[in-house]
Amino acid sequence: MGVTATGLSHWLPEASAAPLRETTLGALLAERAAALPERPALIFDDPQAQATWTYAQLDAEVTRLAKALLGHGIAPGQRVAVMAANCPEWVLLEYALGRIGAVLVTVNPSFRQGELDYLLRQARVSALFVAGVFRGFDLGAMLAEMLPG
Repeated sequence: MGVTATGLSHWLPEASAAPLRETTLGALLAERAAALPERPALIFDDPQAQATWTYAQLDAEVTRLAKALLGHGIAPGQRVAVMAANCPEWVLLEYALGRIGAVLVTVNPSFRQGELDYLLRQARVSALFVAGVFRGFDLGAMLAEMLPG
């Protein structure tokens, strides 16, 4: 992941001598949830999306979503695209996909059909999560137009 045993990012000059920790985003979340369960982990304060999670709550939600993803056939190594603006659900998907070993493919929600089609094909995406509307544009309707038949 690029985090040293001292917690410094490995590319910082002062971290060059420190050994890298072999870990994952999901493991780091579980570690923080065990050490600081009641401390706030994420706070969204936006008119469109307000949410607050402690580390324990975030870890529990991520575990629940990871199990649901596996139950819907998302497997380790599969590429899963997320097409949304910054929102709480995006963060949950990022952590849950990492926890199950799937590969997160971020998609600019400003993309239109041609750009999205190209990205999905090039990245060999297995599944796509999309926000319904982005800046007044109906992403769901665009996707419906892209589906065959």
